Amino acid sequence: RYRLNRMRAALAHLPNLDLLLLARRLWKRRVGSCALGSLEQSLLGVRRAVLDIPGALIPLVYNHYLYSGDAREIVRVFYHNQIDVLSMMTLLARQLAIFDAPEAAALPAQDRLSLARYYELLGMPDEAERAYHAALDGDDLPGDDARAGFEALSVLLRRAARRAEAVEQWKRWAARLPDDPAPCIEIAKHYEWHGRDLRKAQAWAVEAYGAMARMAPGPAQEQMRGEIEYRLTRLARKLEGLQ
Repeated sequence: RYRLNRMRAALAHLPNLDLLLLARRLWKRRVGSCALGSLEQSLLGVRRAVLDIPGALIPLVYNHYLYSGDAREIVRVFYHNQIDVLSMMTLLARQLAIFDAPEAAALPAQDRLSLARYYELLGMPDEAERAYHAALDGDDLPGDDARAGFEALSVLLRRAARRAEAVEQWKRWAARLPDDPAPCIEIAKHYEWHGRDLRKAQAWAVEAYGAMARMAPGPAQEQMRGEIEYRLTRLARKLEGLQ
């Protein structure tokens, strides 16, 4: 509106917080839609009265009032905006509570995972690591989310030159998702190139092959099969050279 009236924005210098962006960072993984109405139902327990009016109709109601002077429907607009403001304040309080206590027992594991990813985005690796551990320590994460969590945490640890800890996370990942060859491959790589233990590298490559065999048939499985077979052949050749 300032632009439309060719005026300098009086609010530009004030701090602001985009609740929608933050809501998407924290809850989209778990609840999907982060529209205020959806979050009211899924997170805040808000049930609007019949008096409410869909936001899309508000301009129409307001224009009708301007042209007719009939303000009867404006009461519904006031109610809608009042609940919007109250819901946004409640939403902000819920968001702040997550940042204050990311390891709270009542916090769903998916929210902890989302918080960890957001901390990484903000360049806060220590906070991200704590949130990843809090998300992964239980068995509450669905399979795809657990995979994403273990992968992100192990990458974070590897970047910090903490490879031994990364190996432990890969082993936890392999135990949690035995049909996923990815962690076994990472461990095989570690022992081949960093741990200097070709026998262990070979053993974990064999584990990866078994996990690959349990994958759903298709192009992804075939590509993984080729990569693992190539790795096993190379390791066998290296071991023969040691004899």
